[in-house]
Amino acid sequence: MQDVQKKNCRRAWFWVPFFVTISILVFLIGVFVVDVRCRRMGLGDMTPPISLSTALGDRTLMEYHILWFQGEVDLTIVDNLVEYVEEKLQNVIFVLSNGKN
Repeated sequence: MQDVQKKNCRRAWFWVPFFVTISILVFLIGVFVVDVRCRRMGLGDMTPPISLSTALGDRTLMEYHILWFQGEVDLTIVDNLVEYVEEKLQNVIFVLSNGKN
């Protein structure tokens, strides 16, 4: 009997923080969606909250304007990594397609 109670207690310690975390994430996503939609309706601001742009010198920047936060983040390294992986995958697909003939 006591073993079953300990097992239920351990489960409770997992489920309570799990649901609290999920609730907080849903709340933050809701606040984000309301902010974006209110800016579009009320202010006529049709700019997306997050956008990627390529600046001079092949720099890739992510510009964000979410709630009261705005700024930009340099994602050049991530962009170069994605291009490298795409190139390698295209080579693999090309070799596989030529190997079938």
